[in-house]
Amino acid sequence: MKGIISSILMLLFSACGYSQESPLRIGTLYFNPPFEQIFQGKKYFGFDIDILFSVCLVMKRECELVPMRFDKLLVALNKNKIDAMIVGISLMPEDPKNYLFSYPYFKSEAVFLTLQSNHLETLNNKTVGMVKNTLFPMAKNYEIVLTGKDALPPLNKFEINFKFYNNLPELLTALDNHEIDALILDAGAANFWITQTGDKYEQIGPVVHVENGMAIMTTKANGELIQQINKALLTIANNNDLLEIYQKYWQLISPDERPSAYLVMQSQLEQ
Repeated sequence: MKGIISSILMLLFSACGYSQESPLRIGTLYFNPPFEQIFQGKKYFGFDIDILFSVCLVMKRECELVPMRFDKLLVALNKNKIDAMIVGISLMPEDPKNYLFSYPYFKSEAVFLTLQSNHLETLNNKTVGMVKNTLFPMAKNYEIVLTGKDALPPLNKFEINFKFYNNLPELLTALDNHEIDALILDAGAANFWITQTGDKYEQIGPVVHVENGMAIMTTKANGELIQQINKALLTIANNNDLLEIYQKYWQLISPDERPSAYLVMQSQLEQ
């Protein structure tokens, strides 16, 4: 694969001819297959890691991966302990105006996950868990609006209640302990947990459109950096590196064929 030397990468990316600038500190997650995964504390692999490595090669910058829990990443970014973050999650911080986002590198979709033992037939009036600052703005009540030929009037046909958690381990624990009826994740992460846990989890309901997609995020102070990242993303899109990464991971990151839908806050429907 052009521009990609391996799916297993060293913690510090380096190459001959890189600039003498200090390494970019890129925050990521310890464990979020198929997007990011650490091996023996030293090597990384995954969809996001391949994309980041390609971006760093184009920028001719060393990129130091700094792994941590999701809820710690925003704190680290705000305190300038990392320069940017890439997490394989569609980001939706509570205060998005304080941040800059790269061009989306993946048009993500979200799916609902539940325990097979729950025997759920509908999400209507159920409680769904979600990680804070991801996917959708934090609101207690959402409604599922089906699109296309699957659209069903009235719009409030499927009403769901949300609870928010700090990170994915907390979210999965809440589902396992029956604190919530289901959870919502980016499709790739949901696929991993379904396939790797036998008969424990299953997908329920429609595939949900996520407006913003996946992007690299930084603070407003790093405007020049985000411009460089955007330029590099355009380069790997035009030279087919990005397409090759898609093809490599597509079966892991794409959702099953299901009806499509949007999540809409009740307050928006009442306007």
